[in-house]
Amino acid sequence: MTPRTAMRTRILVVEDEPAIADTICYALSTEGFEPDWRATGAAALEALAAGTEPGLIILDVGLPDINGFELFKQLVGHTRAPVIFLTARAEDQGGDQTRAAGQFVLKRQRAGKTLTGRYDRDAPRTTSRIER
Repeated sequence: MTPRTAMRTRILVVEDEPAIADTICYALSTEGFEPDWRATGAAALEALAAGTEPGLIILDVGLPDINGFELFKQLVGHTRAPVIFLTARAEDQGGDQTRAAGQFVLKRQRAGKTLTGRYDRDAPRTTSRIER
């Protein structure tokens, strides 16, 4: 099966800037994933409560309603999906516990291709690699 005909893996994208979210969602879609964009932490928690388990969460550190690291602590109780943190600042990499649990991508990189490539190559050891 090709990615276009197989059941697509849902990726929860939590990003408050529409231009960045559109770029990420477009890149994920063209790689065969099903992006689910939410602009706030509250909307992300609602999506997890109401929907199917995502295969991955891409989480912005600077959300308007909650710090991404704080949201991550809440997500741990709702999902086992791996997390990639998205940040505009290189120094924004959280504490030791957060760093151990996720990966970071800087927004100034080519985020869409970087995320899809990083997810394929660097899936956390505690979870299985997702087939597209």
